[in-house]
Amino acid sequence: MGGADQKQLNQFQLALQHIPPEEKRDLIDALSHVPDLFEIESPPIRFIRRDAGDSNAAAHRLVSYWKFRKRIFGVRANMPMTLTGDGAMSREDVVGYRNCIAAALPTDMNGRSVLYINYTHLRHLASDE
Repeated sequence: MGGADQKQLNQFQLALQHIPPEEKRDLIDALSHVPDLFEIESPPIRFIRRDAGDSNAAAHRLVSYWKFRKRIFGVRANMPMTLTGDGAMSREDVVGYRNCIAAALPTDMNGRSVLYINYTHLRHLASDE
């Protein structure tokens, strides 16, 4: 990792420290229980790059990622994201994914990945909204 990346990671860590613990509870849980999974599936440098080096935005995006992951997968959120049915995605989730509940679309005009999710099939989320 280059010096610029390390500087951005340091700024990112400072930005994370300024987010109240109650807002980043799911992130803290992942870091304390599954640090290897955290590094593999949500490495901070990807969030920093996504936000063009804006460490504050990247820190908030990472916190949001783990909140959303916990909301979608519940107690399975700290398991690997696989299509086996034995990870964060249950067998039912995998079937839904394969039946186009979620689909990767072509990139947008800025080259960003686009994921379509049809929430009408995700009945277990209805009680949260």
